[in-house]
Amino acid sequence: MDASQDMVDLDLTKLDATNYQARVTRIVSGFSSPIDAEILSNKIYVIEYGGDQGIWEITFPAVRSPITLSQPTWLTNGVFSFAVGTLAGQTYSVEISTNLFDWAPLTNIVATTNQFRFQDQSPTNFQVRFYRVRAQ
Repeated sequence: MDASQDMVDLDLTKLDATNYQARVTRIVSGFSSPIDAEILSNKIYVIEYGGDQGIWEITFPAVRSPITLSQPTWLTNGVFSFAVGTLAGQTYSVEISTNLFDWAPLTNIVATTNQFRFQDQSPTNFQVRFYRVRAQ
């Protein structure tokens, strides 16, 4: 039950000028007197002083490339369009909302290149319409 045997993720939220709220999530437990760690890309290497004096590698999912959006445009035929910078082979979900709280799926797209163009054929059916693109 030694707290130093755990690797944790701390999510700190600033409450005021001097106080924070912490949400703590245990990632790995059971280290034997860890004395140092090094982060390289999406891996953390932990060195133990106790037990068998081991070196551990913890691998996290690779960071996804950020999604970039081009300046949206209205085409002459009334279609709303924007380009999305992506990672080829990744599946993306385009979602819509009229209030920024309730989102509904509009379509899924598998990017075949590093960019795809999205076109909404009926954007004028709504007084206000918001779009978001999320990697799945």
